[in-house]
Amino acid sequence: MRRRLNRRNGGYVGDWRLQDQNGSITPNTPITLLNKSAEWYRPQSWLPMPEMAGLTRDIVAGLLAIFKGASGATGASADSNFIALSATGNYIVDWGITTAARPNGFTTAHTSSTTAQFQYNWNDVPASTETPYGYRQVMVRITAQPGATLTTINLNQRYSDSVITLSQFHQNAWLSVKARVPNVTSFSFGNSNPSARQDWCEELEFVGRSAIQSFADLTQNMVNLQCIRGTEWSAVASSCNSAHAQTWSLRRYPHLDTRNFNNNVHGMFGTCFNLEVIPPLFWDGVTSSSIMSTSSIFSGTSVIVPPSFSMRRVQIPTTSITNGAGAMFSGCSRLKRVNSLDLSQVRIANDVFNSNYCLVKLPDTITNTQQVTANGMFSNCWALRKFPTGMCFANVNNSNQMFRDMYRMTEFPTAVIGSGLTSSGLTADLLAFQSNGLVAPRLNWSKITTVVSAYRLSTFPEIVGGVITGGWGTGATFGWSSLSIFNSAFTMRVVPKFEGLMQSIDLRDTVLSPTELDNFFTALGTTTVGVTTGTLNVSGNPGLTGGGRTPGGASLGIAINKGWTFTNA
Repeated sequence: MRRRLNRRNGGYVGDWRLQDQNGSITPNTPITLLNKSAEWYRPQSWLPMPEMAGLTRDIVAGLLAIFKGASGATGASADSNFIALSATGNYIVDWGITTAARPNGFTTAHTSSTTAQFQYNWNDVPASTETPYGYRQVMVRITAQPGATLTTINLNQRYSDSVITLSQFHQNAWLSVKARVPNVTSFSFGNSNPSARQDWCEELEFVGRSAIQSFADLTQNMVNLQCIRGTEWSAVASSCNSAHAQTWSLRRYPHLDTRNFNNNVHGMFGTCFNLEVIPPLFWDGVTSSSIMSTSSIFSGTSVIVPPSFSMRRVQIPTTSITNGAGAMFSGCSRLKRVNSLDLSQVRIANDVFNSNYCLVKLPDTITNTQQVTANGMFSNCWALRKFPTGMCFANVNNSNQMFRDMYRMTEFPTAVIGSGLTSSGLTADLLAFQSNGLVAPRLNWSKITTVVSAYRLSTFPEIVGGVITGGWGTGATFGWSSLSIFNSAFTMRVVPKFEGLMQSIDLRDTVLSPTELDNFFTALGTTTVGVTTGTLNVSGNPGLTGGGRTPGGASLGIAINKGWTFTNA
């Protein structure tokens, strides 16, 4: 069993507090212990890839599958045996076959930026290369012409001529690709809208350093790619957005040199369903002037514990709030623990942990001092029971459904959420408290426009200053035309005093006691004709014993004497 060793982390991959069924994972523990998906093994019937160690020139080698036709045809009419590629810099392609006419091999020379393409004949490929999977193999090599230098490689090309029209689902049947590209600045293989599918490829390896500046979309939509090898080739890259998005079968990932990253990494591993362990990511290149997005970076993976990485330097200028950490771990249904995460400088934290059904632990501190949006941030975290005591989002400007459907929540942070809000429009959906009858967080309710569906909330959140005061007449922005913020709050036993309120409010079907109702009525403002209808709906409350007129019932007259009327009391 191999051990992954690295000078930066002493051989350990991921967060040092990882655990498996046998206890803590310690440095130099084989990383395969962390994986539940099956190991990938290179098929023994595949031809070996050429040795490239020590080479200084650019070379790309690709193992290509050659098939019989769909009807068993083996000649020129056989389908799926078309391949195309291109490079910048005059280059040579060795197509990996010999024929009677060319016993020394078949090669073609191409000028820079032109496309090289070829159609293979099954009969020209040695039968000795045939695999148990029914295809034969050739080894294609791309090299620079004498005196030339390759600066780009593009394997995302489609065979085309005036006679043959390929299916839109045509496959370039690469099985494995190995590259030593010290001068190449751009390497294209996968794509969000590929010219040809690369669904046969299972292995990609880079040898040594490269000049690749960005590997955005590198293996995107290569759904059968299992393994990526090589650690140095990313050393000068600054971004990798969607690099491996939809690489569904990816199981093993190298410990890349990411120290130069200072740009977007959003969607880097998006929907890598089989990827469980990701090595540490070091973003030393990020500065205060960088604009970096980590949105959806791990979204939809099977990662159990995220890798070590820091958001400490991810700062978003005041003029730009388009980037952030939105959906960073969204849909990571097997994620259990996040032991450290610095979100203090991000402006977008929407859905960061959305649908993390197995998440049971958050970092000890989660803070943010920016005017951050946090819609759905912890929505559907079904197993999470408590938040860290050091949680503080003082300037959150939108938290819609931030805590929705957290069915096992038993302890909420005491730190302020939204108390430093400087703009209106905060929306708090308290569906988080459906199941447990919890005390809600301390919020700056003077800036909140809507609180809906707090189905099992028993005590209304603490009010900054103890009461909500002023500004509740015509044109007030609190809630709808009628304050329905407590609608369907079937277990609400305590509500705040709305000091001076002169806007209709709906308290029906809550379970307020006579004392609570009297306290609420006492705080109401005196209505003025033409300013408000001054209507209250308190039906269904146990505090209305005998319609509020028999001993022990609430004193509706407190509100009536101020000009308020009751609906269905």
